[in-house]
Amino acid sequence: MKNPLSYWRKSSLPIAVSPRSSAPFLPMPAAFDELIEDFYQEAFNLATSSFGNWEGLMISPAVDVLEDTKEFKIEVEMPGMGPDDVKLSIEDHKLTIKGEKTSAKVDKSQNYVKREIAYGTYQRTVMLPNSVDPSRAKASFRKGVLWVTLPKRPGALDQSKEIEIEQR
Repeated sequence: MKNPLSYWRKSSLPIAVSPRSSAPFLPMPAAFDELIEDFYQEAFNLATSSFGNWEGLMISPAVDVLEDTKEFKIEVEMPGMGPDDVKLSIEDHKLTIKGEKTSAKVDKSQNYVKREIAYGTYQRTVMLPNSVDPSRAKASFRKGVLWVTLPKRPGALDQSKEIEIEQR
C-alpha cells in the first residue's frame, strides 16, 4: 500500500544538511514516515483480516434525537435488521434499544479482499427527560431505520421557566 504521506521521506526534504550536522531532529521525518507506514499497514491488515474478526461484535447504532413542543422523536440506524430483530424497553427514564444482526450464511471458504460489514449485538440506551410519557410511546421500523415517538406529558411545557441573569 502506498503511503499517502510519502512526500515526507528524507530524500525529498527541501533543505541540504551536511553529514556532520548535529541536528537532533534530522531523523524525525524518516521516523514519522515509518510510523505512518506501520499504521496504514496495520489498518489494511485489519480490513482484510479473516472472517471471524467481524462476528460477535458489540455495535452501537447511530441515533438522532429530535424534540418539538409535543414529543421527542428518536431515529436509530439499524442496517441489515428488521422489526423482529429489535427489542425496546423503557425503565427509569431510559430507552433501551437491543438487537442482533446475524449473517445469513457463514462461508469461511470465501476469500474476502475487504471486510467491513459487522455482525453482532446492537444495544443503545438513551436517557429520557421526566417530561416523557412512556405509556404513550410508539415505534415503527422501515428500511433499516427505527423510529421511536415519545410524547410529552400534558403540562410538561408549563413546567419550564426562563431565568433572568442579574448583573451585579
